[in-house]
Amino acid sequence: MHYLMDLDNTLLDTYRVDENGQVHYQWTKDFEKDFNLPVSVLTDLFQGAFLISLQRSRNLTRFIDPFLKKNKISMTSEEFLEYWLSRDMKIKEEVWEWILNKKEEGHSFHIASNQPYIRMDYLWGHLPAWHNVFEHVFTSSNMGVAKPDESFFIYAKNIVKTPFQNMCLIDDSIENIESAKSLGMYGILFQGIDSLK
Repeated sequence: MHYLMDLDNTLLDTYRVDENGQVHYQWTKDFEKDFNLPVSVLTDLFQGAFLISLQRSRNLTRFIDPFLKKNKISMTSEEFLEYWLSRDMKIKEEVWEWILNKKEEGHSFHIASNQPYIRMDYLWGHLPAWHNVFEHVFTSSNMGVAKPDESFFIYAKNIVKTPFQNMCLIDDSIENIESAKSLGMYGILFQGIDSLK
């Protein structure tokens, strides 16, 4: 089986949703203490044109520099990106162990994630163990199309060179799972390690 593996909140411990439905990103948990600013100021940065540029560009200084200046944060854009990205790569060890066991059984794994260039570059550069596990990296920024668009999975199928029936998406989004299944793929809606048993 060729497993297409989502990253955020599947392999990576990225965020949690509280009882009120509010999302809390793990990388921001020390933000208030480190910068003496409320986490809510990040809303000014992570919206609109910045989010679009995350998918299209590796140069984000034109957005980050004004944000840092406005909030009197004494660091460069590169330092801010390092702060964010270095805290946004925590692997769920039980999922990683499952992947390694499946790999030993002869299954193939590929990353399939809606990721910006800059974050995927960082993850790949700082997690060398991934290089021997994932055969392909399919990301929305590189492909110009994002899940749940069927074109994402069609592109992956053409690169992997296997029928949809030999592919399985593991993802925490029901929309992505349904899109993959509509093409004949298998799908596992990830809601914790028990989803993989």
